[in-house]
Amino acid sequence: MTTRTLNIFILTLGILFDIKSQTADTINFIDSNNKKQGQWIYTGKNRPGTCYKPDQKAEEGKYKDNRKIGIWTEYFCNGNIKNILTFKDGRPEGPAKLFYESGKIKEDGTWQNNRWVGKCKMYTEDGKVQEYTFEQKGRREGMIIYPFEKGTVIQGRFSNSPDSIKEYKEVDKKDTLKPK
Repeated sequence: MTTRTLNIFILTLGILFDIKSQTADTINFIDSNNKKQGQWIYTGKNRPGTCYKPDQKAEEGKYKDNRKIGIWTEYFCNGNIKNILTFKDGRPEGPAKLFYESGKIKEDGTWQNNRWVGKCKMYTEDGKVQEYTFEQKGRREGMIIYPFEKGTVIQGRFSNSPDSIKEYKEVDKKDTLKPK
């Protein structure tokens, strides 16, 4: 093998290695402009003074140019998911799910400009569904029904504020409601 061939081989190998190292999914990477890029995982080490153990996952997702993008998942200290939010340009925007510490779903809908918009479902911890519609400024509108754990149901129609509120009490197992 000639010296020239050997040099070309070493140069090619070096270039391939450099390309491979740049395309690998590096966790918690900060680029030459001091901006967070790619997959990030925050653990208890990143959050001193909290209930997380040093190696316990607290939050994970992706950054692009120091801004959160895509799906981010945050965890409770017990390891259960706290929320799953979709980010665009560093702000929550898109599908969002929030959970109780028990792991059961709490809220499910769409976030835009740091508020719920459109149809949103909220759940009591025992699984009863509360459905809402939010207008673009994040204010509730339409019929709102609040089923509470102890059988009381509050119902009302909203258009920026409650127009009429009624309170009901469950009277049997078939969810028949009777005004109080």
